[in-house]
Amino acid sequence: MNTPWGASQGRCHRIRRGVSFYTTAGHGGALVTRAAVRRLGIGPACLRGATQVTTAGFWYEEDCDIQVLLWELGDINPGKRRDHLESLRHYNPDYFEAKVLPGLMAEG
Repeated sequence: MNTPWGASQGRCHRIRRGVSFYTTAGHGGALVTRAAVRRLGIGPACLRGATQVTTAGFWYEEDCDIQVLLWELGDINPGKRRDHLESLRHYNPDYFEAKVLPGLMAEG
């Protein structure tokens, strides 16, 4: 599989149907197919956070942008929630303020 970071090395890790994580020699990230976007109801704020859009779908870089996707999917490791929130706040401040902060404030 060709990714925005080069050729994928080995097999991909399936996060869920239509959402897969790929590694390359130098980097990696997740691909969300267009069908998965529709099926999972992924919203426009998450789609704007994609690193790159190709005919294959929406790509999310592994260090920063994937945090938006994981938040949308609800795939947050409870033990790493604080780190995840900090990454969202730092690398995706518009998304954090629009989508994450209101929910945190409601939690109290």
